[in-house]
Amino acid sequence: MPHLVCRLRRIPLLRRSHSPGRIAPPDDADALRFRQDFLDYCSLKADEYGLTYSDTLLHLAASSACHHVEEVLEAFAFPYPVFDYRHSSERQSGPPGPELVSGSWQPRNLLGAMYLQMYQLMISSGKLSRCRHSGRIISHASPMPGSKERKTYRNKEFCDNRCRQNYHYHNVVKPKRNARRNDENA
Repeated sequence: MPHLVCRLRRIPLLRRSHSPGRIAPPDDADALRFRQDFLDYCSLKADEYGLTYSDTLLHLAASSACHHVEEVLEAFAFPYPVFDYRHSSERQSGPPGPELVSGSWQPRNLLGAMYLQMYQLMISSGKLSRCRHSGRIISHASPMPGSKERKTYRNKEFCDNRCRQNYHYHNVVKPKRNARRNDENA
């Protein structure tokens, strides 16, 4: 797998030709050799783990995405400790101790912040749902340690109030109005 990923990165899909601004396809021999190696790898993994070809491709894409996010986070984000400064009466634990320290991530720039969001989506795995109106992702995972945000409710169906109102209008109000108009015209 690492050998294939390294090879994926080395083989240029498009090579610049000698004249500026023109792009030429890779050599046919390189492309055919790479394609055959890729198919051999996929069939080997499919046989080894009892996966289908599409499951093997999905596994390859997911692991490649994980490696990419890991590389970017190493460069554009850093871990930092967070201490719970609330008064002992507000905390659920007793006297101060090491359990009050938790870890979090701090982005260095906007790109780091975007990849931290991607990382959070990737590790939330089954803790996701989609908005009933727009289809956007709603994460049910706990917010980052150290943030003062509350956890999203599991029964949340819409990403925001605008989507909730649009869904109600298009699926409740408008059909009733159209039904009334059709009854009046009949």
